[in-house]
Amino acid sequence: MKQLLIIGNSLLFVGKDYSRLYRLDKYVVQRNSTGRLLRIIVCEEIERERLPEDVALALALAD
Repeated sequence: MKQLLIIGNSLLFVGKDYSRLYRLDKYVVQRNSTGRLLRIIVCEEIERERLPEDVALALALAD
């Protein structure tokens, strides 16, 4: 919430079990010509141990 109060622009995700606030430099929004939301892309970092097994395996093969 501090980010929202300081710069006035952030993304608030409200899930069933938790909420998350994203800073302006951690997401992008794509809209159509009338301003309707098409897509939101969020940048997050997580530990490899928390990834699904198939994703962790694909990353290990790419390294």
